[in-house]
Amino acid sequence: MKRLLMIVAFCCMGLTNGFAQQHVDALMRGDFYNNKKSNTTFRMAVKRDPVSGEVVKKVAELVVRDNKALNKKFLEAFKAEQAGVDVWQEQDNGNVYDITAIWSNPKRIYRLRLAGSVMVVSTQVIYIEE
Repeated sequence: MKRLLMIVAFCCMGLTNGFAQQHVDALMRGDFYNNKKSNTTFRMAVKRDPVSGEVVKKVAELVVRDNKALNKKFLEAFKAEQAGVDVWQEQDNGNVYDITAIWSNPKRIYRLRLAGSVMVVSTQVIYIEE
């Protein structure tokens, strides 16, 4: 019985971690980017293997200016992921608040940097190590 409970608990932990990560990904795919009204800028780059055409790495960056509601959504999504990441770094020096979350498999590096009314969220997913 204990064994079954432990298996169920591990499965639930894995599911909640995946949902939290999906939440940040969903926010990064928002349709309100590059819109003058929302005051955001979104950039994305994909690196492919020149021979096979497989995706090696995806990098995305979102810059948000003067949008406290969106800043709060991202901050909550990052905080929800804290329990499931392999490495979590959080720094607050008064002027700049910085969170870095790293997963090992596949290697994912998410970073949120909040300085005044400007928030920068960057994500990097490495599918093939170079």
